[in-house]
Amino acid sequence: MRHLRSAGLAVLALAVSASAALAQNKGQLEIGTDFVGLNSNSVDGGSGSTTTISVNSSSNVRVGKMITDKVSVEPHLSFHRNSASGFSSQSTGIGVSALVHLKKAADKPSIYVRPSVAMRMSKFTSGVSTTTSNRTNLGVAVGMKKKLKSILIIRAEGYYLMTPKKDTSPAQTDLGARGGVSIVP
Repeated sequence: MRHLRSAGLAVLALAVSASAALAQNKGQLEIGTDFVGLNSNSVDGGSGSTTTISVNSSSNVRVGKMITDKVSVEPHLSFHRNSASGFSSQSTGIGVSALVHLKKAADKPSIYVRPSVAMRMSKFTSGVSTTTSNRTNLGVAVGMKKKLKSILIIRAEGYYLMTPKKDTSPAQTDLGARGGVSIVP
């Protein structure tokens, strides 16, 4: 019971400090999208694992809000659709990331680490069979962003995503790279 109370107090202290930081720092807003990527996807199945490597165009939108001078919170929404040889997949995801700037200088690229959590709703169709899946994934990215003009930013990052096994759906890992652009209104 004491551990539960201590954990509750720690969460309360974190919530109060985060709300104080939000109130004190109005921060800048960054709106962006990732438009190109390279992904290696590995699925652990009952008969071993399979790996797929693909070059894809990502369809996601992200909005970041600086809460301190080094950290921004970044909710994101993503849409993906793939189709090949009688198989198709569609997924919609919603998640949140904490972008932590390790090095931030106005005239140089900014290096960051971005842990994230997301919920992905997917639909897979093969011939006449269709299955749906709702899965949570955890990830981390390391990247760099560079301000080109007063409102234009480019980003490039490498990422790792882990989706745990759920019911009959196997565990999955993604390793990849993506690039995008943002504006700071």
